[in-house]
Amino acid sequence: MIKWFGEYLCDAGFLINLKERTDRLLVAEKELNDCGIEGVQIFEAVSILDPNFNKYGCTQSHIEIAKKQIENNWEYVLYLEDDIKTEYYYSEKIPLETVDRKKVSKSIIEDLEKYKPDVLWLGVRPEENTEYVSNNLVKTNKTLMSHAYLGSLKYAKFLIENLRYTDNKHFSSRLPIDYFISQLTEKNCWQINSFENGENILKNDLKVYMSSPLIFNQGASFSNIIDKDVDYSTWVRGCINAYVNIDKLKIIPHLK
Repeated sequence: MIKWFGEYLCDAGFLINLKERTDRLLVAEKELNDCGIEGVQIFEAVSILDPNFNKYGCTQSHIEIAKKQIENNWEYVLYLEDDIKTEYYYSEKIPLETVDRKKVSKSIIEDLEKYKPDVLWLGVRPEENTEYVSNNLVKTNKTLMSHAYLGSLKYAKFLIENLRYTDNKHFSSRLPIDYFISQLTEKNCWQINSFENGENILKNDLKVYMSSPLIFNQGASFSNIIDKDVDYSTWVRGCINAYVNIDKLKIIPHLK
């Protein structure tokens, strides 16, 4: 069971971490503590030996967690990668220290129960304008990154059935997890439409929303996937400012 500032959030949660990346694990555990989230289990990241797909260990880890979700019939699972960085970011106009984290968590939990999204991003980079759902949720139409989200049982089943990155005859061929989810929400995606039965996949009824504020940014660290140091945090905030305009959407921040 996962609790967020003492309130029930979901049935289970997993933090994907390569065994040798103890540096990331220590930071991620501190971030979860700062965020008020407890009960998350460590999931040892999958290592793929096939040189054609050795960069897909993170994607396969998401798939393996989805399998566990299905096996246990968990309604919601918290999927986390080990480069999370707690922020509670609304916009450049709202200082992080002024946000009331407990009010945010309580309100998001209430909306999770009310709107029942299949994917609720707690950390992602929007790449198109978002649409108002509630004071705490917006609908995303195109995203990138997959470092923090809640996935429903319906999502887990869809993921297992449709993400086939090793199949060059399938639309998801060589798609990492974040591109896969993004293309499911991009309703005019040429890549899906160019494959047999692609349109049926595109017409999925999965509800993909994003929290406002952004709970987790992606922290700076060395990436095993691309073999270099990365820091996308400023880019993520810039995309939030551009595509989640809280003034235009009339979102009222939860402040102290």
